[in-house]
Parts: sequence; C-alpha cells; structure tokens
Amino acid sequence: RSLLYLFPILFMIGYYGYFHYQYIQVTTKGGGFWQLQRNWEDIQRHVKLSTPRDAMLLVPYNMEMCGFRIQSERKIIASYRDCGIVGFDYMAAKEWQKRIADIQEFKVFTDPQTIGPAIVNALMKYKVDYIVFMRYYAPSDNPVVKKIYENEIFALYKVIKGN
Repeated sequence: RSLLYLFPILFMIGYYGYFHYQYIQVTTKGGGFWQLQRNWEDIQRHVKLSTPRDAMLLVPYNMEMCGFRIQSERKIIASYRDCGIVGFDYMAAKEWQKRIADIQEFKVFTDPQTIGPAIVNALMKYKVDYIVFMRYYAPSDNPVVKKIYENEIFALYKVIKGN
C-alpha cells in the first residue's frame, strides 16, 4: 500500500530532476537568448576586473539586457532603458535624449558602415575610454582602438589616447 504513495512521489522527483537538468543545459550551453545573456554578463565581469573605476564606456545602447552599469560598476554614455529612470526629471530626460541621438547608430543590429558618427561622438564629446563592439562589426586594431578582450558575441576595445 505504501508503494501506491511512494511511486507517484518518486515519479515527480524524477520528472523534476529531468526538467531541471534540461534547464541547466540550456542556460549554460544553449544558443540564442541564453548565449547572449552569458556573454553580456561575461563582458561586464571582464570590464569590472580590467578597467579603471572611472572609465567611460560606449556599449550598444539598445541591449534588451540592461544593467551594464550595475555589474561592471562603470559609466556608460547611455542606454535606451534609462528612459524610465529619467522620466520624472525634464533636464535628465533631455540629456538622455541628446545622448541617444549622438550614438543612435551604435546598436546591437546595425550596418557597420553607419556607426562612424556614433563612435566619433563617443570619442570627442564623451571622451570614452573603452568601447564594447558586437563582434560581427568589431574593427581590427588601428591607431584609435586596440582589442583587449572578446567572447563569442562581444569585443572590448581600449581607446588609444594621444600623449
């Protein structure tokens, strides 16, 4: 009689174990959203460990996964998700709007030929120290930027400042 109670409980534990294992596999090795999320967190950890605390960064402003400032503990020019935070301060909202306009083409999916003005604005107006590129449009090392880290999706470049 006790087997009638024990069998369904063991079945439920086994079922839970199977689905939990599947979840762990997808989140640690899966593609799509989970791959993007893992790499986004990885680049933030690397920025936190390998850049000065007062560094200013340019990151793709329209990432669905926000929080770059929080985990990396570094300043970024702008994120489109900031609009909720600044929504009750008119001057902050105007500044946010100006910053987004300045870096409008520097986003997740873009034409690499059109990001030039956004990078120039980041370098000249905001004096960025580092740039996080999507790997598919990351440049090769040049006199302006040098790659210091990359993962499957993102590449971190240090801006080479003149003496």
